[in-house]
Amino acid sequence: MKKTFLSTALIAALVAVSCGGTQDPQLQKLETQKEILALNTKLNSLQIELEKEKNSSQELNAEASSLNYQANAQTTSFSSSDAATTAKDAKQTAQLLEKTETANKKLAKSQAKIADLQKQIDKVQRKLDKLNQEINFVDKPTTDN
Repeated sequence: MKKTFLSTALIAALVAVSCGGTQDPQLQKLETQKEILALNTKLNSLQIELEKEKNSSQELNAEASSLNYQANAQTTSFSSSDAATTAKDAKQTAQLLEKTETANKKLAKSQAKIADLQKQIDKVQRKLDKLNQEINFVDKPTTDN
């Protein structure tokens, strides 16, 4: 009795293992399509984030350009005729240069984020292309005559 039960369990386990590895091509196609949908969602969200960052970067670029122009113009206008006025002008110029430096750092950070988002978008797009090729390969009918 025990031997029969043990041999039946062993045969059932072997059948389950041998049949478990095969997958229906239609099921494989559906799983790939599910993965494609998830990647498309991720791609769309990355593209939206990229556009938002580009808009932000344009604003930062305009601000930084304006501050750079002001800083360049202001640093060349010192005169040695009045020491008190020159000290006051130097203090204002130092503050302007700090604002300019901050704006330039924000702009550089924004540009780095844009580059990173673009890399992520390219990576997701490559995955999508690969999965689309897999689906096209599975869809091709075989001609067995």
